[in-house]
Amino acid sequence: MNKNILSCNQKSLKKIIGKKIIKVERQIFKDDDDLDDYEQNADGYIQFTFDDNFIIYFFPLTELESIGVKEIEMPKLGDSYQWINPSCNEFWSNKTNVVITAIDVIISRFRTCSQPMEHALTFHLKNSQQFSIEFMSDDNCLDTLRVVGKITTEESIVLMNIF
Repeated sequence: MNKNILSCNQKSLKKIIGKKIIKVERQIFKDDDDLDDYEQNADGYIQFTFDDNFIIYFFPLTELESIGVKEIEMPKLGDSYQWINPSCNEFWSNKTNVVITAIDVIISRFRTCSQPMEHALTFHLKNSQQFSIEFMSDDNCLDTLRVVGKITTEESIVLMNIF
């Protein structure tokens, strides 16, 4: 099992409960710039800085169709990606500086032991807002890590709740 997969990092996820995201940074694939809501839907890593300066970033684990997490600053990905700070855009404006109350780790109903498919993470906020980081791989989105308001697929179930 990959040590960066979400289910192996419950302690890291637990650390951010009760904290506020004060800064959102992404490295997004430049060729995705034609997508609607490019700053959320483009493929790439996402990093959060919290009110106590704790940093965590999320990245795709393509071979496992899952999301990975590390408690360090995200590395620079290369010339095909651009580093952005969407913290104040319309999507993030009511999600930053709000306490995280819970996190759900979401898996596919079609997972196997060799393919854990921990493909999404939903953050619940004190102001009743939520957002998800989602790994997608289908005909429209090949191996993409994106940010969405809510996971809506019927093929997903909650693996664990972190409070």
